[in-house]
Amino acid sequence: MPDRARATSRAAPLRSLLCAVILVAAQSARAGDNADVEVGLVPMGDPCGWRGGDQLEFAVHARNMTAVSQVAVTISWQPFEAIHAVTAEPGPIPQEVGLLAPFDPLVIDRRAEYGMAALGDGKALEGEAELVRFSLELAEWVSASDRVEVWVEAVSLGPSFSELDLIAPTQAVVLANFCNEFQVPISETVLVSPPHLSTLFSPIGSGEQLDDSVGEIPVRARFLREFDFAIDQLITWEIGNQGDLVLFLHTGDGSTQIHPNTSIFLDMLPDRR
Repeated sequence: MPDRARATSRAAPLRSLLCAVILVAAQSARAGDNADVEVGLVPMGDPCGWRGGDQLEFAVHARNMTAVSQVAVTISWQPFEAIHAVTAEPGPIPQEVGLLAPFDPLVIDRRAEYGMAALGDGKALEGEAELVRFSLELAEWVSASDRVEVWVEAVSLGPSFSELDLIAPTQAVVLANFCNEFQVPISETVLVSPPHLSTLFSPIGSGEQLDDSVGEIPVRARFLREFDFAIDQLITWEIGNQGDLVLFLHTGDGSTQIHPNTSIFLDMLPDRR
C-alpha cells in the first residue's frame, strides 16, 4: 500500500453478556471440546435479482457440537451501506433445548453479533443443529447489479461463558447479485477491490507503517467460483509506481519500498476468505 489509509470508526462497547462471549473466546488459547466444530451457511433464495427492501435470509449451521449452552455468531458484510437492518432468531433445536436470545443483533460498523445462552443445567446442544437464522434488509439504493457479500466472521460456542471455542469458517458466505447481465451467476472470475480510487497523500514520514493515515488504501483480489471464493488459488500482483514519490507496500511479510517509475511482482495465496 502507498502512504495512505482507510478511516475506521471505533466500535461501541458491547452492551450484553451474550454478545461479549465472542470476545472472551478470542482471548483463549486453549482448545476445548468444540474446537473441531464445523460451521456452515445455508442461503435462502436465488443468487441473482436482489434489490432494495428485499430480505436476504440465511441459516448458520454447526455440527460435531458437545454440550453447547453458550453461542455467539458474528457476521460481516460489504458494502457497509448495503444493509439497512439486521434481525435474527435461534434455530428450531436451540429453541427446543431452551437456549434464550433476549437481545436483538448488536450491529457495530459492518458487522452484527447475535448471542444465545441456556439459563439452567441440562440445556445444551449436541451433534448438529441450525444455530440461528439471519434476515438482512437491503438498503433502498441496492439494484440487481449491486453485489452484496455476507459472511460468517466467527462463531464462539461451548458449555459455559468461561469455556468457549472460537470457530472462523473459511467458506460460510452468501453472495447476492454476483451475476452477469443475463442474471446468471458468474462461474469464475478474479475480483479486485477497489477497482479504482483517488486519495490524498499521507503526512510525510508516515508511509513506512500502517497508522490509519489518510493515504493508506487496502486492496485485495479474490478468485470467485460461482458460490464462494477459492482459498488455494495463486494470485500474482504487479504493483507499479508511476508517480514521483516512493510508494510503500505493506503485506503480511512486512513493508517494501517501490521507487518512482518501477514495478514489482508479488505471488500470494488468498487468506481464509
